[in-house]
Amino acid sequence: MPAKTGFSKIARLFEKKFGQPFCPIVTRGDLREFRQSHPYLHLHHMDITRIPVVSDLTKRDVLDMSRQKLSSLLQSGGL
Repeated sequence: MPAKTGFSKIARLFEKKFGQPFCPIVTRGDLREFRQSHPYLHLHHMDITRIPVVSDLTKRDVLDMSRQKLSSLLQSGGL
């Protein structure tokens, strides 16, 4: 499955199951090798609902920035 399709599916399933948006965090070294020929991605998630003392608008900005960064990596072939 292409990475972009996979991430979209993960985001939909996460939101359906947990009732909150999936905020992906990709860090250096998260793309790893599985069986020497199949890469896999170790994913992190930030629960933006639990960020204290910031506005809902700021929380939304964090989510949008995270998604834009992931989209940029997918389009550039960085993942």
